[in-house]
Amino acid sequence: MPREIRTIILSDTELKGAIDSFRRVHKELLPPGTVHGIEAQPDGNILVSIEMKFGPNIRNDNFILEQQHVVEAFVRFCIETNIIIPRSGTKKIMRTDKEWILEIRLKSNEMAHQAAYAELKKQELKGRAT
Repeated sequence: MPREIRTIILSDTELKGAIDSFRRVHKELLPPGTVHGIEAQPDGNILVSIEMKFGPNIRNDNFILEQQHVVEAFVRFCIETNIIIPRSGTKKIMRTDKEWILEIRLKSNEMAHQAAYAELKKQELKGRAT
């Protein structure tokens, strides 16, 4: 049975931008401020360091962003930058020494070319029946 594994790779700077973009839509996840750092956690979540300004006061704090939300931020980044990714498939985030990876695993029934081929065959059979 064929399978497909796609990987999309982002730098720290690109993932910070993805998190910023995601925060604009999901304001409840992280407070406003400047993202200064991101760090992978052993459980798949990430630690986000944010500098927050309150008038003349500046506060630096760390927040945990769950892997599910990191995946959603990564997907939003892909959509905003016209990187085509499938809706289906199992998605997870991994960290290498220097980069962040979105891995998308598709089963044969989820693969684009398989779906297109199945639709073509369906239309062909439909045409024979009439």
